[in-house]
Amino acid sequence: MSLTFKFDHGYKPGKSDDARTHFEVELRELTQGDLIDAATESESMRAVVEGGRMRYVMARSEEMFSALLVVKQIKRIGTVQGPFDLSMLRTLHIDDWLMLTEQINALDEAALEAATERGRMDEADSGA
Repeated sequence: MSLTFKFDHGYKPGKSDDARTHFEVELRELTQGDLIDAATESESMRAVVEGGRMRYVMARSEEMFSALLVVKQIKRIGTVQGPFDLSMLRTLHIDDWLMLTEQINALDEAALEAATERGRMDEADSGA
């Protein structure tokens, strides 16, 4: 399942003034691998002091995890093919960022609805 929409302000790869601005965005469904990769990439080791002793723990940043999921869902912007990285997100206009997150939510809801419907059909086929 995929979804296509257009940015209002566009994405301009590179730093040159003559770089082309791209508007059409194609999103894709996340895979289990995307979730695992984003979880792993959003972890960092942190020092924690407990009872006067320092130990190290792995902690996941929820903000980083969410941002990584966003870039993993972008299949292409214009003629620029993914995968994209977090530096790309930093260049987006806030209006385009909000539109991107709204469209991702719509795609996720449609994918969940389709999976639920498949489950209902499987139950009906099995006579449950």
